[in-house]
Amino acid sequence: SAKLSMLPLAIACLLPLAPGRLRALRLPLIALGAALVGHGLYNWARFGNLFETGYGAQASPAAFTTPLLVGLYGLLLSSGKGVVWFAPALILVPAGWKAMTAKRSGAPPDAWRRFAGSPATGAAWGAAAAWIPGLLLYARFQHWAGDGSWGPRYLVPLLSLAFLPVTFALDHARAARRRLAWVLAIAGLLVQIGGVAIYCGAQMREAGDYPYPLPLDHPRFMSDSHFNPAFSPIADHWRMLARNLAEHVHGEIPRLSGTGTADPRLGVSSADQDRLLHALDLWWLYLLYAGFPAPAVLGIAALVLAAALWAMARARAALAAEIRAG
Repeated sequence: SAKLSMLPLAIACLLPLAPGRLRALRLPLIALGAALVGHGLYNWARFGNLFETGYGAQASPAAFTTPLLVGLYGLLLSSGKGVVWFAPALILVPAGWKAMTAKRSGAPPDAWRRFAGSPATGAAWGAAAAWIPGLLLYARFQHWAGDGSWGPRYLVPLLSLAFLPVTFALDHARAARRRLAWVLAIAGLLVQIGGVAIYCGAQMREAGDYPYPLPLDHPRFMSDSHFNPAFSPIADHWRMLARNLAEHVHGEIPRLSGTGTADPRLGVSSADQDRLLHALDLWWLYLLYAGFPAPAVLGIAALVLAAALWAMARARAALAAEIRAG
């Protein structure tokens, strides 16, 4: 229901239910049909046409002009958008895949029946069935990088499926693999801290990538940010975070003036846009930047933090109780 281009991925996720489990497909297919009806009604209300999505040429074959290998490399391994750098734990996928698809004693000898009969194997092939069309679809897309975003945003719906094998890689894993998993988890956390703390649009503007110096269909469009490690957004976000955090610690926080000619799209002047390059991308800090009283803002933020800590404690207690009961 979120986006029509997810249709082939949603269908692929249902494949493990197909062999011998037609009853299990009834509700998912009804939900799939309801989502398509919702898209059609929205398109009719918005454009007067069931099949008009508003994407124009981007919804046509003319938008799929990126060489396949370029898109695959960009989505998986490139320094600026490669998913392996934004979710390092995916390195464990091959080991997990091997564990999920291993032949189990007592499994039916026929390959297709084994696919249908083993939940782990079915889940593995279901995940692969979603990833393969997803990669083939978006690797060829003209805007495969999904710019104006942090990381390879078109692969985000597939990440949960990719982490299924990661869980199997860690099940009864040796100490060395568990230590590696901790290293990968910490690396992923550090990457995401940089992405969360600095607004991706601010990094693009400071790097000179926005406003776009080249047209979207130019073969060198944002090529440095995508493929040159020296200009990787991961490093650039951390550079900006270190600078902006030091400025905040020293009391040098940006103050929005509200003066000047406002950009019709952003609603703030160019001077205020430059000030926001020194901001931290936290909602309560934006209130301070806009001039709201600090005690009230900090009090609200403290209440939200306290509620989050309470929820985490409840979740941990529930998990501990479940482990004891199991």
